[in-house]
Formats: sequence, structure tokens, C-alpha cells
Amino acid sequence: SSNLPSHTGSTVFIHNLGGFDGIFIYKYIAAKYDSVESIVDASNKFITMSAIINEETGLSVEFKDSYRIFPVSLQELCGIFNVKGKLSAYNPEYNNFNLFNNSMLTGEFTEYARLINGDSIGLYNALVKAQELYFSKYQVDITTVVSLPALALKIFRMKFLDKAIPLSH
Repeated sequence: SSNLPSHTGSTVFIHNLGGFDGIFIYKYIAAKYDSVESIVDASNKFITMSAIINEETGLSVEFKDSYRIFPVSLQELCGIFNVKGKLSAYNPEYNNFNLFNNSMLTGEFTEYARLINGDSIGLYNALVKAQELYFSKYQVDITTVVSLPALALKIFRMKFLDKAIPLSH
């Protein structure tokens, strides 16, 4: 939509970045690029990570955890924004290397891996709807916040706060 803000860099949302995928992404970008930064919480879970991917132009990519902004399961998030969600349920047994010794479980895992793209599409569609909603209603770009409290504070300050907050120096 033409009402949405434009960006000079790219923001990539990953649902539960801090809980699983973050370490793999961080290892990859840290090995590939020189200018890598991250913010982690007290539990050493990633909040954000970013890399300058072209030093000449300053082109960058930033990874953020959509779960910190919308702290519900991906399936629930898709339901909230009325988009198609997960296509297959995750089985914790997929984390065990012994799954390859069980042909039925291997088959389930293969099908799950093939359908995982549905998770990405569902997250993308939910976040597009969220961006459209928050930008049209409050003029807030969700790519500029890292958590639900930050989103709430930004909306409050931009739309409802009618007095200046004194700053101490």
C-alpha cells in the first residue's frame, strides 16, 4: 500500500527469533559481514541483530523478533489478523537425530519441512496486516519497535499524550 512508510534498509521479522533461529542467523551473518550488531536480553536471547551488507551504500538488514511485539503463537497471530496460518503442527521429536531411524517420523518431518514455508507466508501476511492497521490508525511503523511495550508507548506518546514530558539533564 502506498500509505506505508519506506525503508532504506530491510527489516526481517522472525517469530521467536530469540528462542531458536537467532543463533543460526547470527553465526551466518557474523561469518559473512564485518559490521554486525545485536541486542540480547538478560536470558541471552536475541532481541535484534543487524548487519551492514554493503559498506559502500550502507545497505543494511535488521532481524527482529515478531514474538516480542505480538507475544502469541504464530497460529494465534495469524488468527488475530485473519490470515492463513501454520499448515502443519510441530512435533518436538523432530529435534532428535533418531528421527531418521523411524521412517514414519522421517516422512512426517519431510512433510513438515516442506510446509514450513507456510509459516513464513503466514507470518508475512499477518505482519503486513498489522503494519497496515497500526500505520493507518496510529501512524506507527511496527518495524521501528522491538516489543509490545515499546509499541504501546509509541502509540501513547504520538496519539494520546498532550503534555510534554519533562526531561532531567
